[in-house]
Amino acid sequence: MPRIENPISEPVYFPDWGQFKVAMFATPSYQRISGACPEKLIISRIESFFVAEGTEFSIAVQLWGAMLQLCPDNLKPTAAEVAQWNQIAASTEMPLKFTDTGQLTVKET
Repeated sequence: MPRIENPISEPVYFPDWGQFKVAMFATPSYQRISGACPEKLIISRIESFFVAEGTEFSIAVQLWGAMLQLCPDNLKPTAAEVAQWNQIAASTEMPLKFTDTGQLTVKET
């Protein structure tokens, strides 16, 4: 007899992409960090990924990491700003979260 996986065992996300984009892009912290990034192509690709509602989150993780790496230390996100980003991700049911240093990660299922 074939094994049947229990669909209740894994979290199901119904991301509200529209609210996520509006909330994240409007935060002063994102505007400051993206504005300070000397590689505008990275910012363009991050924003394009979210606008296109991409599903290959490893791309967003890599681009976000590159943006933070290029950000001057005095402009990096604070703990309060990262907490705000996590609140936005949670309230919009994105399968994403941010580490203490602001790195983007995918929630484990």
